[in-house]
Amino acid sequence: MNKVFCTIVILNICLFIGCEQVKKNKNKSEYSEGTTKDISKAEQQVSEIDSLTYYFKKISSEKVSDADLTRYVYAFPSTFQSFQDYFGFDDEEGEMPLYKEANAYIDMLFLSSEICCKDEVLNKIINIAKQGKWDADAVNYLKHKLHEMIEDNPDDLFEILSQKEQRTQIGFWFFHFDGPHPEKEISQRLLEKITRSRADVNALKKGFNKVLKQGVD
Repeated sequence: MNKVFCTIVILNICLFIGCEQVKKNKNKSEYSEGTTKDISKAEQQVSEIDSLTYYFKKISSEKVSDADLTRYVYAFPSTFQSFQDYFGFDDEEGEMPLYKEANAYIDMLFLSSEICCKDEVLNKIINIAKQGKWDADAVNYLKHKLHEMIEDNPDDLFEILSQKEQRTQIGFWFFHFDGPHPEKEISQRLLEKITRSRADVNALKKGFNKVLKQGVD
C-alpha cells in the first residue's frame, strides 16, 4: 500500500514539473514570437524610410526620371498613421525621422503627380486623408497642398475619389475640412465643383457635418 502511495505521489510530482516546464516553454515561445514581430515591424519601417530617403535624394540631385519618381511615390507612406510615423511629432517620442524635411518630401509627392504616375499619387493622398485628422506641421502642410489642388485643378482627384466607397469619401472630406478653426459652411464654389464631377455630394456634406459635430461635442 505504501509503495503504491509513494508511486502515485512521485508520478504526480513528475506530472506537475512537466506541466510547469511546458507552460514556461510556451510563454517563452509566445514572448519570442511577439518580440520578433515587433522587431520585424521596426526593421520594415526603417527599410521603407531608407528607400524613400534614397529616392528623394536621388531625384533632388540628379536629372529626374519617371522611373525614380514612380519608385519615390511607391515608397511614400500610404496611410495616415505611417505618414505620422515618418513626418510627425510625438509629445513623448519627439520628432519622427523625417520631421524637419517633411515639406520638401510632400512637395516632391505633388510634383510627381504633374510629371508621371498621377493616379498613383492621387490614390495615395486619398488613402492618407481618409483616416486623417488635422495636426500641426506636416499634416497641416499636406492639407495646404491638397486645398491648392482642389482649388486649381481638382478634376482628376474628384474622378478617382468618385470611385471610392462612401466611407472613404466621407473620411477624405472630414480631413479636408478639419482644423483648429473649421469653416462654418461649405463654399458654393466647392459645391459647384463637386456637382460638376461624379464625386458624392452627400459624402462631402457628411464629412463636413462630422467636423461641425466634433466641435460641438
